[in-house]
Amino acid sequence: AIARALLDQVEDPAELGKEIDAHVRPICGEHGVDCDALLLDYARACARAFAVARATEKKRRSGGRGEAADATDAQLARALAVREEIGDDAKRQLGALEVLERARPPYGAAVVALATDVGDDDGGDEDRLDPAERDVATRLRDAARLVTLTHLAHKHRVANFDAGDAGHALFLLDRAGAGSWRL
Repeated sequence: AIARALLDQVEDPAELGKEIDAHVRPICGEHGVDCDALLLDYARACARAFAVARATEKKRRSGGRGEAADATDAQLARALAVREEIGDDAKRQLGALEVLERARPPYGAAVVALATDVGDDDGGDEDRLDPAERDVATRLRDAARLVTLTHLAHKHRVANFDAGDAGHALFLLDRAGAGSWRL
């Protein structure tokens, strides 16, 4: 509870890494708490808070997103910043999966970069993974592809795009492959 309170007090998500190194890791070490597990839980909580706030966010009459949206986006930035501080690869993957599954378009540059980063894994090492790790790796790659396709559709203002529809995805890939659109 103390470590989470310390993280909550940091206003700028870019400063979370310093707080984690200076205070959270030492406190976790003193009390025998797995710091990476705590950070994963915190990143998940931030991603969930982002998703709930985004789902209930009401747009201002002028069509802008307003101050409530800035606070919502800050939750996602916190989740991304904390995820970067997780040392355990498996837990960091779970953090990435949570962020990618909870993020909604229009995506910020950090979410697109995360999707690109985890989407670059071709899955060649999956044979060495146990079934649970293989499931996470597959879900992570799928979430990254979905974010990438949805971002592409949003970027090029494709109306009524459904990332879950194979026909829509093929349409986007055909356009990109033909050189009509820049990724």
